[in-house]
Amino acid sequence: MLAERTSEPVREGVGTMSHHVNAARVGRRLRELREARGFSQARLEAIAGVPKARISRYENGHVMPSVPTLDRLAAALGLTLSELFLGLS
Repeated sequence: MLAERTSEPVREGVGTMSHHVNAARVGRRLRELREARGFSQARLEAIAGVPKARISRYENGHVMPSVPTLDRLAAALGLTLSELFLGLS
């Protein structure tokens, strides 16, 4: 399957996202929100149930979180999934 307006392939399956949302942008947003709340990665781990090593990989743009994981992180930060994506830059 090809992404709209690009020749880059898009993987199909659970947890994949549009090519308009990339891991680096999501990671920056997660870090920004976590720090704005005064949470350490360990605190976010305790609330969301996502290992802090994985949170680090997300925040550094190495891995794109699945949609269910993004939903858990957003909830732990007091946001809906939609609100998490509203601030992507």
